[in-house]
Amino acid sequence: SLADGFISSAYNNIYLSKPKEEAKDVLETENIFNLLNSWETTIKNGKTCTYLSLNFLKGADRIYRQYYKGNCSSLDKTKLDVIIYDYYISDNVIYAKKEKETEYKELYTITSLSDESLNIKTSKTKYNLKLRE
Repeated sequence: SLADGFISSAYNNIYLSKPKEEAKDVLETENIFNLLNSWETTIKNGKTCTYLSLNFLKGADRIYRQYYKGNCSSLDKTKLDVIIYDYYISDNVIYAKKEKETEYKELYTITSLSDESLNIKTSKTKYNLKLRE
């Protein structure tokens, strides 16, 4: 699963198939598993805000994504639609598709990942996400 880019499945398979301490060691040493968290960023440019939230689940190769671009005073994170994508990763590129779609498309390129930050980009925008509080 890990070699095929299915990070959540790999996490789950390692956790279930190895003795607890051995699984913990593997999961802590593979940096890519840091992705399995909730991430967010807000970019302010004058009165305009861009908000992006990505939640990568442990146990399902899915991303729950919220996005907003508009007037900062109108940003209400609790009212944003959540779009669910199936995903896999290959060569630091996150490929995703919505549930009823058949083909995966490039969604983001991971430029760096740590236990506290996720930096991604599209062809037009760079996002520096932090762990969601």
